[in-house]
Amino acid sequence: GISFSAQNQERESQGATVSYPNMFRETYTSKQQLWSAFLKGVRKLNTAGFFETGLRVNYMHHELNVLSVNQFYIDIVGPNVNGTVDGLLWQPYLSWSQVVGKFNFGAGLRYVYFTYNGASSIEPRLNIARTWNSNTVTLAYSLSSQTQQTQNYLSANNSGLAFTKSNQFSLEWRKRLPGDLNI
Repeated sequence: GISFSAQNQERESQGATVSYPNMFRETYTSKQQLWSAFLKGVRKLNTAGFFETGLRVNYMHHELNVLSVNQFYIDIVGPNVNGTVDGLLWQPYLSWSQVVGKFNFGAGLRYVYFTYNGASSIEPRLNIARTWNSNTVTLAYSLSSQTQQTQNYLSANNSGLAFTKSNQFSLEWRKRLPGDLNI
């Protein structure tokens, strides 16, 4: 699959309570493009297991220009930002799932690499699910990464910022009801 999205924003603001023109004003211009592509392959291992591998690629291009002017200008409070973040976010992955009796085991691994600054991450995923009658309980863990907002890369020479990472744990209970309904 392939998709494309774009967004352009421009705005100017002027402080209404200030009698001097251009004393308190802000100019904001943002132009974003995102191309996304996805490819995957699935191999059935046996009647109750499969192996999946794939690749997600995002091309991100974001031009940002923010100019804040006030008579007490302090760069820490209202930083001016001007620049472009442009790069590919590569995300190859593989996963495995196998049903053994009333248990479903799953494991996966994803590698994330951002060409803009060379940030990378290896992200494991594990889950186990137990089914009985019309109930399923799943316990899962994953490590997930996220790129920074554009202004964070462009402010104060932060182009080398790493991903924000989170360890995510979940416990889910699912109840199957008559008529293809689930709680």
